[in-house]
Amino acid sequence: MNRHLSLLVFLLLLSPCLALAKGDPGLRELKATLAELAKDPRLGGARLGLVARELESGKDVVRMRPAQAFNVASVVKLLTSSAALELLGPEYQFKTVAYAAREALQGKVRGDLCLKGFGDPALDEGALWQMVQQLHERGINSVEGGLVIDESFFDGERDPPLYNTRDSEMYYRPTTGALALDRNIIHVMVRGGANKGDPARVLVQPRSPHFLPVSEVTTTSPGGRNRLRVKTSTLTEPAGALEVRVTGKVRPGKLRQVARLRVADPGLAAARAFVDALSRRGITLGTPGIQRGKCPDKPEVLAWWRSAPLSRLLHIMNKKSDNFMAEQLLKTMGAQASGGPGSSAGGLKVVARYLRKAGLKPGSYMLKNGSGLYEASSLSPEQVVQVLRFALRDFKTGPDLAASLAIAGVDGTLRRRLRGTASERWVRAKTGTLTGVVSLAGLAGSSARRPLVFAAIINDLPEGKVGNGRKVLGLVAAALVAYLER
Repeated sequence: MNRHLSLLVFLLLLSPCLALAKGDPGLRELKATLAELAKDPRLGGARLGLVARELESGKDVVRMRPAQAFNVASVVKLLTSSAALELLGPEYQFKTVAYAAREALQGKVRGDLCLKGFGDPALDEGALWQMVQQLHERGINSVEGGLVIDESFFDGERDPPLYNTRDSEMYYRPTTGALALDRNIIHVMVRGGANKGDPARVLVQPRSPHFLPVSEVTTTSPGGRNRLRVKTSTLTEPAGALEVRVTGKVRPGKLRQVARLRVADPGLAAARAFVDALSRRGITLGTPGIQRGKCPDKPEVLAWWRSAPLSRLLHIMNKKSDNFMAEQLLKTMGAQASGGPGSSAGGLKVVARYLRKAGLKPGSYMLKNGSGLYEASSLSPEQVVQVLRFALRDFKTGPDLAASLAIAGVDGTLRRRLRGTASERWVRAKTGTLTGVVSLAGLAGSSARRPLVFAAIINDLPEGKVGNGRKVLGLVAAALVAYLER
């Protein structure tokens, strides 16, 4: 009798579990859909790893290869962002300051004017003009000496880790610097003439005497083809300046962007733009040229600029997947944590401490830079979700991280994905793309249930199949939203 009673109790305890498995056709359908997507022939046999977890309860909904190591590409920026929000705070602002060794008297700065950068990843021409205007409003019209730039907030390493493993001038592998302009990218544009045979004009932005455009482009007929080539070379005069030579043919009229290129010496580019702004405002320098050095120990502050808060800058970094901003942020964390020059190694230590707080064991993952470019990461989907859920549930910083994610069908790197579908606006995520790699990590929501935090990563894609990988991950995200809507 006791044996039968025990069996009855066991069956009663088990029955809710059986009912749950049988009574949740939505979950069975989700798992079947994801299993098919993992075998999708468009992936060419690539590996798909996925973990989807309820944000509030921590209950896993789906696990596919959860513990396998993957290169997660630009999803690394979520780790960099989370650590920065905790260390620096959402309200943190980068600064750029103009100093003098001694107080300016009778409209003249005695000695040199010193421009010091503190790693601002979004400093632009407008910010430099604001600083020059402050000098003008103080009545300054001349500098006895010259301009000194102080880049000592960062170390002297221009290339972030792994960036020197490739030889390319492309904008997505930028150099870093405590003083840099317009995200350290130059935009090369060409405007055709009015008629066939007319010379075309080459323009470079940002506007700085550091960039010297040279046009060897002629205008072709309206029905002709654009055939343009860009070549850069570093000049000895002015020292370190960049000649941007464009050759070929272009159709009439319309301004066209030809290339986006990285800047080898961000400090000089920013300094020459600053000198140009001084000149245009009628403020003269007694000594031509630009010197590198350190600002005086007890300087007089003459002008300054503060960036937008970190929470807003992360919108640019994560929605647009900006490598430069990620690496600048990594070095800034190193500087703020150590009190010394910011370095990539110092920033990685800060991120490692944060990941340990989130529950990742040291040695269980690999992280080599702040942006995820090249072979910088080895993390499992489980680890990405663990960190992301930890970050999003932090009331002080989680909403700022969530707001920085691209919105499906709306903006950033997801603006063309899931547009016009039932999943539009219900996915907020960080994308990642490298050769053979696509990744997507963030939040999937619905009007019916609480959101899921997820990480979906594909590695080992055959050459030319990255586009297919993106489509499959779009379907994965859509399947998660459809499950939540049931």
